[in-house]
Amino acid sequence: MRLLFTLSLACLMFLPGQALATELLGPIYPDAVPYSSEQPEYFLSKDPYEKVKTYYKEDSRGVVKERTLDGARVAWIEYMSVTEVQKYDSIGSALGVEVFEQPSRQSKAADVLGMLKGMMMNGMLSKAEYDRLVKEYKPVCQWFFPWSDEDGQPLDVSIYEDYEHRPEDRALKQDTDAMAIRIQELMKQGKQQEAMQVMQQMAHSVEEHHAEHGTGQAGVERWKECLAELKRNGYLTRIRNALHPAASLK
Repeated sequence: MRLLFTLSLACLMFLPGQALATELLGPIYPDAVPYSSEQPEYFLSKDPYEKVKTYYKEDSRGVVKERTLDGARVAWIEYMSVTEVQKYDSIGSALGVEVFEQPSRQSKAADVLGMLKGMMMNGMLSKAEYDRLVKEYKPVCQWFFPWSDEDGQPLDVSIYEDYEHRPEDRALKQDTDAMAIRIQELMKQGKQQEAMQVMQQMAHSVEEHHAEHGTGQAGVERWKECLAELKRNGYLTRIRNALHPAASLK
């Protein structure tokens, strides 16, 4: 699934409906990737906010306005003045490129670190190792992720769900669903003792599964792998590159 998403990012620029580079007011930032096929003016970059802002400031006329949004910086760099825009749109305003420092929501890395904290408190993970993970991955909580058209949600949510519902988890669900049906059948037949035995077996299976795959060492390793994948697929900066007003007249 992740490979397919990577390939789709590589091809996204060439899909129908995507903005051509000539329709954008500013250049596409080097190595930036599209955020979503539905929002062709948005891009994501691995580079930090200041570097991206400087790139567009040097490329443009140097008119930069900076504001704070939800505690993070947003830079607006002018590429077309009001006078120029109103040649195409009589009520239009100045247009340019916006650079966003961080998203308005935390990524799923925050949820994973929260689970690992619980595991640490239960003795499944040393405090030193937990502190190391927080130091490395806490910044990822404030990173951007592309929109997954395949899943209809941000990529970090899809990655998290992949780790939350592994094949062994689905197998457990199938087993417990079957046992629940068996319990209902036995209760209808008046075989309460046998039903209780199946209930105990189901509870033991769930407990054993969570000990091995959920909160045990395997569970710790699972969520550490999830953090590493989130870090590989996250981006530090989002860019909104306004479309040339002439593009809307086509």
